[in-house]
Amino acid sequence: MIVCQCRVVRDHDITAAMAAGATTLGRVCRETGAGTDCGSCVFGVRARIEDYYSQNVPCPLHAVPDLPDEITPRWIEPEPVLPAAVAVTDYALVPSSEESDAAPQPPRRRVA
Repeated sequence: MIVCQCRVVRDHDITAAMAAGATTLGRVCRETGAGTDCGSCVFGVRARIEDYYSQNVPCPLHAVPDLPDEITPRWIEPEPVLPAAVAVTDYALVPSSEESDAAPQPPRRRVA
C-alpha cells in the first residue's frame, strides 16, 4: 500500500527502513523520502512505526537465563531513632564552674 503519494513510498519500504535500524520518525522519513514534500503522510508513517515497534520489541526478560524464584530486596536498615528525652539529655549544656557559683542574672532589657 502506498503511504506517501508524493515520493511513492510503500508500507514495506517503511518496514524495511525500521528493520535496518531506523527508530525515529525523522530517520524513517530521511531513509525512505516519505514526508519530505507536502508532509501529509507523516501521520501514517508514525502509525506504521508505532505498530512495528509495538509488535517487534523484544522482552528483556527473555535474555536473562536464570532468574531466581524469589527476589530479595537489598537495602541498609536505618539506625534506630533515639527518643527525644534521651537525645536532649545527652546533649544538655552543663554550666562551667565559673557560672555555677554566680547568682543568676536577670534578663537585660533594651533601652529605646
